[in-house]
Amino acid sequence: MTKAIEFVGAKSKASTTYSRRYNVSKAHVILLLGLAVIAVVAWLVTKNMMSSSVKHSPVMAEQQSPNSITDNNEFKLRIRMGETGFAFNKQVQLTLDKIQADKDGSKYTLSATVIFPDNERVGIRDAKVNYLLSYPRKAAFEIEVLDIQETSALFSIRKVSRDE
Repeated sequence: MTKAIEFVGAKSKASTTYSRRYNVSKAHVILLLGLAVIAVVAWLVTKNMMSSSVKHSPVMAEQQSPNSITDNNEFKLRIRMGETGFAFNKQVQLTLDKIQADKDGSKYTLSATVIFPDNERVGIRDAKVNYLLSYPRKAAFEIEVLDIQETSALFSIRKVSRDE
């Protein structure tokens, strides 16, 4: 009759029987257990890194999909709070700084920073849905807030032609 093997301590009878029966030394068993632990830790670290890279991507998939460009002159970007989105080959950089709920929690306002092609920074403060920012330079742009949620906002960025 075979007994179940119990690893109670270094001097246990079961561990010596196991080692003799399968001709495996304690060093080999410890080495195999160590390698198994290392493999599990490596797998967990890789899994964590993969999920965190998705979690902290700069802009949600809407910017990266072909649907983010409604035509040659407009981009729609959904940006998470604290992150940055780009439009028109990075000519326009939009960072969503903060989202705040109103007193009853049903509507939100946002604060953002826009950097335009000439590196001019323009701040957007306490903007609500339908807020429109016009940048009246030679390379003119309009930025409109289309939607604000608890952790992200949807923007429309349009290139506007200006007559000189």
